[in-house]
Amino acid sequence: MPSSKPTIVLVPGAWHSPDLYAPMTDLLVAKGYEYIGIPLASVGAEPALENWDPDVELIHKTVLSVLDQGKDVVLVVHSYGGLVGSEAMKGLGKKQRQSEGKKGGVIRLVYLCAFFLELGMHLQQVNNDQPHPWMKADYETNKVWATQPSQIFYNDCPPEVAEAMAASITHHSWRCFFTNVTYAAWRDIPSTYLVCEKDNAIPGFAQEGLLKNTPGHLFEIERCQAGHSPFLSMPKETADVVRRAAGEKF
Repeated sequence: MPSSKPTIVLVPGAWHSPDLYAPMTDLLVAKGYEYIGIPLASVGAEPALENWDPDVELIHKTVLSVLDQGKDVVLVVHSYGGLVGSEAMKGLGKKQRQSEGKKGGVIRLVYLCAFFLELGMHLQQVNNDQPHPWMKADYETNKVWATQPSQIFYNDCPPEVAEAMAASITHHSWRCFFTNVTYAAWRDIPSTYLVCEKDNAIPGFAQEGLLKNTPGHLFEIERCQAGHSPFLSMPKETADVVRRAAGEKF
């Protein structure tokens, strides 16, 4: 019998593969959820992408293929994934699809210490268009690397986990960080935001600042004492956030 639970679609952050999210997603699968992880086109691209359009197109196509089966989706986005995931949701929200007589829809967005921006903004505006101190950008090849991943992404993980994860990531396409937002899905689709208070990539105060400036308090906010990778250091707690977003009561 088909599951009545929504399908979980995960959009990873920059530099990362969806495989790294397994401690969280395995728990969701064990609770009866179907799961799809999207390997972003911008991660490890050769040559590097000029903008994030291929990411957006891939996410939109993947989610639409689930919706067209009459299923609902909870979209889980992390870090940079918050921007391309939101951008890709135009026309896919449950309310809009119902108004068009279509079955299936995105019922909720879950932002795991993820970026979201207003229309016309791009990611690097938050740092005056410069790489962060823990980034190394090669402008000629259009590639950017995270130079201190263990300290920035996995600071609250056991050393052996942090080292393994740091060794598994690759370059990202630098110019993707300069693509302007054209659609803010969080204005149209119910959303949850998990603030990770020990995050070294997007500090807790920066996450709180994004939320404070959001008109109408559009997010349901949850918090945890995790770094930038709560799916690794606090997988059960993070999976529980997703389960609540999917409508479970516990």
